[in-house]
Amino acid sequence: MVLPGYIHAFLLSTVLPFWLMLQPQQAHAQAFEFIGPEQGLSQISVRCFLQDELGFMWIGTEDGLNRYDGYEFRVFRSKADSLGLCFNWINSLMQDRHGMIWVGTANGLSVYNPRLDRFFSFYHQPDDSASLSHNDIYELYEDAQGQIWVGTGRGLNLLLRNGQQPAHWKFKRFTAGQSGHQAYLPANSVKGIAEDERNQLWIATHTHTQHGPKLGGLTQLLDTAPIFRHILEISASPAQADTLQIETLFRSKDQKMWVGTIDKGLYCMEYQGDSLLFRHIYEGLPHPFVRALLEDRRGNIWVGTYNGVRLLKAARREQGPFSHLPGITDALPFGQIDALYEDRSGNIWIGGPGGCVKVPAGKKAFQHYRHDAISGQGLANNDVIDLLQDSRGDIWVANYDAGLTRIMALPGGQERYEHYLYRPGQVGGLQSGAVICLTEDRFGHIWVGTFHGLHRLRFPSGPTGQPVFEHFLHQPAQPGSLLSNYVTDLHEDRQGTLWVINGPGGIQEVVRDKKGIVFRPYLHQGSDPFSPLSNWPLSVYEDERGRMWVNFRRGVSRMYRDSSGRTAFRHLLQPQGMQVPQRASLAIRYGDTAGVLWAGGNGLVKISLPPGADRPPWEPGVEPVIRPVFQYYTEAEGLPNHTIYGILPDGQGRLWISTNHGLSCFDPRSETFRNYDQRDGLQSNEFSANAYFRSVQGEMLFGGINGFNRFHPDSIQDFLRPPALAITRIRVLNEEAVVGQPLAKTGFVLAQAPPYLQQFTLSPRDYLLEIHFAALDFVGNGKQQYAYMLEGLDTDWIPSGSRRFATYTNLGPGSYTFRVKASNADGVWNEQGISMAITVKPPWWRTGWAFLLYAGLLAGGVYVLVRMRTQAVRREMHTRARIARAKLEERERVRARSSRDFHDETGNKITKISLYTGLLKQQLSTQQHLLFLDKIEAHLKELAGGMRDFIWVLDPKQDELQAVLHRIRDFGQSLFEHSQTSFYFEQQQQQAQQVPIDLNIKRHLLMIFKEGMNNALKYAHASEVRLKVRVSDEGLLMELTDDGLGFDLKQHRAGHGITNMEHRAREIGARLQLESVPGVGTRLRLELQNHP
Repeated sequence: MVLPGYIHAFLLSTVLPFWLMLQPQQAHAQAFEFIGPEQGLSQISVRCFLQDELGFMWIGTEDGLNRYDGYEFRVFRSKADSLGLCFNWINSLMQDRHGMIWVGTANGLSVYNPRLDRFFSFYHQPDDSASLSHNDIYELYEDAQGQIWVGTGRGLNLLLRNGQQPAHWKFKRFTAGQSGHQAYLPANSVKGIAEDERNQLWIATHTHTQHGPKLGGLTQLLDTAPIFRHILEISASPAQADTLQIETLFRSKDQKMWVGTIDKGLYCMEYQGDSLLFRHIYEGLPHPFVRALLEDRRGNIWVGTYNGVRLLKAARREQGPFSHLPGITDALPFGQIDALYEDRSGNIWIGGPGGCVKVPAGKKAFQHYRHDAISGQGLANNDVIDLLQDSRGDIWVANYDAGLTRIMALPGGQERYEHYLYRPGQVGGLQSGAVICLTEDRFGHIWVGTFHGLHRLRFPSGPTGQPVFEHFLHQPAQPGSLLSNYVTDLHEDRQGTLWVINGPGGIQEVVRDKKGIVFRPYLHQGSDPFSPLSNWPLSVYEDERGRMWVNFRRGVSRMYRDSSGRTAFRHLLQPQGMQVPQRASLAIRYGDTAGVLWAGGNGLVKISLPPGADRPPWEPGVEPVIRPVFQYYTEAEGLPNHTIYGILPDGQGRLWISTNHGLSCFDPRSETFRNYDQRDGLQSNEFSANAYFRSVQGEMLFGGINGFNRFHPDSIQDFLRPPALAITRIRVLNEEAVVGQPLAKTGFVLAQAPPYLQQFTLSPRDYLLEIHFAALDFVGNGKQQYAYMLEGLDTDWIPSGSRRFATYTNLGPGSYTFRVKASNADGVWNEQGISMAITVKPPWWRTGWAFLLYAGLLAGGVYVLVRMRTQAVRREMHTRARIARAKLEERERVRARSSRDFHDETGNKITKISLYTGLLKQQLSTQQHLLFLDKIEAHLKELAGGMRDFIWVLDPKQDELQAVLHRIRDFGQSLFEHSQTSFYFEQQQQQAQQVPIDLNIKRHLLMIFKEGMNNALKYAHASEVRLKVRVSDEGLLMELTDDGLGFDLKQHRAGHGITNMEHRAREIGARLQLESVPGVGTRLRLELQNHP
């Protein structure tokens, strides 16, 4: 029966702790994670679960609602105001398609808006027929049309939405009435609601009182009119009818309906046409009261009863029987199962009066064997030194300082443990508890090495005899005894030879003769380089090729043995300077079929042997050392720890390595490590040397300081689903921000709850920001890794390891985007992650208005400065202009005066010279003298012309471009006037008037074209010479062309006249081009850009 709440609470607080202490514990580790008040849960009695659309887990207890992100709980309890939860006892949870979370309690119904982080509650109002029919809410369901159905302690309720505000919502009631009447339910307590494949609603009801009749049944709602179809009894056979008292109901993926009853176990219902077929599944069920049902993603049906949980496997779930769940069924801290749930990662959540249990999805199948101190079951103790699986399939465990544990498999997956412990004085038993090593010989005997000699365990041939230990000790006076009582390793090779390692002592071979057992020694001989490396061996190993390797304290030797028994050794030469601590000396742990050795020695060491390593010492020319190539793998390459205890190969070519910090799977092809630790189910992070074994079936055993792990490598599968992510909290100035409530210090307020927040704004006072986040996959919590960045500040992702918050101080004004991503426990990253926009407002002195003010002040200041400077510059320019005008006027006066003076003085002298020359010609009659006088007269004319040009150039009245062009034109006309050559002057545009020209340019232009015209007259013999002038905004273009003889530029290029013209053009910055073609003519082209 269901106990009243106060009795229930009393039993939980007083009886349960003692009951847990007295329960026998299993030798296997629990296959689940327990979550209770110690982990932050509000109360130990868990009644329901829900995973919301973001991935948070919601856990309803008898004292509060819990939101769980895998690390922390946020607890919701009832409050005095109307925005809180209506009651603390939670019975049911549901999230509808609009994202609202419905919470059914023992005193009302609450709907939670996760975006606004507030509740609205509904209650039964006696005077309001549109309110809830009862405050005790058992079940919540949303059908295919989005209608919300509420199962209460007094009938069924349909939510009637009237607008968007919950305050306007009402309920339509369906209650119990006349028995079997189609307008009423058969009983008032609605415990289950489900929808079948035909979208028909099914309601599970019951009313169970001590004195009244047992009412209830399965009811189908045919119409909201309503019309009910009642199924009050189930006929399991023609001779028996079971009254239905239904506690829970759900539909599986294959459209079958599963019905859990109070006292008849489980039924499976399905349609056969219009009829219903019921199957009763009861075999193996621990209790007939079925309280919770769940179908997992594999199709298995989980059944929670009043006394534990069982599984209907997918292959035979309609027939049964129920299956035992190893590590769960017998290890749960509570028997009554009130809730079952599977989250999106595949974890199974089990709730009951003793707390919450999470069965991890994809749990690494590391089966854990250990000693249980309370019950005494399991291993003899947890310090596992060596492991062996014998030919019978039994597992033998060497427990240091305790003895031996034998684990025998029984039918049905059960196991039986036998302990062989050291008891002083026991005849035929172990003579030491310090068991160090184990092996099985070809006769099926178990050999046990201890720190007090060697034991051989012999099994009786009859069915009733007891196994007997035969003890071998070091006898100094007896040849053929053990070299030492410290037996550190044992191995029987492929030829059937049993080897005993005594450290210190030496290597011994077990020889069986008629007299019994004799131990033949192989000792180090200083004079024999092919003897053992030393007399302190530690272990012996036979690789996949059958080669024997002996690990010593200070090195490794290969043992060679031929068919006659001849034995010798060669030694691995380690590289000089190899820093190997004494406790991590090189030790061969595995050798593959390719001949590569793998060893532990301050990391993982790959040893590649050279050619000739297999040659035995007795062959000629073989040296005692082997010179291999070493390759090292350390923590820098991904190894979890540099201390290597054991190496085992799997069927995929990988190596499984036990270390001082967990187990590692190494892929030699990709040279990558995949590491596992205690959070993955390992016995501990610390393992033991030599405690490793691989069975014929490929199973692996690794022992350590807390028992040992047993697993098959193929069962270790990584979880490939990337985790969901959520922002969980936002803190400003070390104060957590709440929706709609401004912070006291700064007034910062959230518009939405952090998981839904897309953006927020900080003021200049919010100088300390803290953002918390979490990966919501609930698998391997603690191994997830995080990285975040703030775009606008950070240039790359910032790895934070397992830290789940980011802190920023004194962010500058601007827009930022906070991004965070996470990996699951197996290193699969959610690369998309989540993001949130952040705007930081500037202080008032950095606002737009402030900058407008600053700009105005700056503009005013600049205006004043510019105005003052402009006025000063104007005054200075005016002064300079006056000075320049005065200088220019003075220069022009000087030029004009110089021109007049030069004209008067020079012209007068030239005139006199010309007069005297004419008089002299009249008086002389000698022809030679006359010839000289003619030349003097010609030169005087040229000098007079040059002087006129010079005087013209000096004249400031002629400083215009048009004057220059007229001067050149006049020169051409006068030059060709009395010749056979016609001269033409063409000016395309009359823009040269009023264009001033520099004195220097004026002079060079005149000289260039006078030279060109003179050349045309003297050498061209042209009939026509043209001068074309074009004046434009781009500059001055002048072309002098003739149709004369032309000449070859290559032959006449070095002429003095051409050189002078080019030099003058360069002086004034003009471009001069001379083109001439013999027989065609010559063209002289001058371009002056931007004429003055």
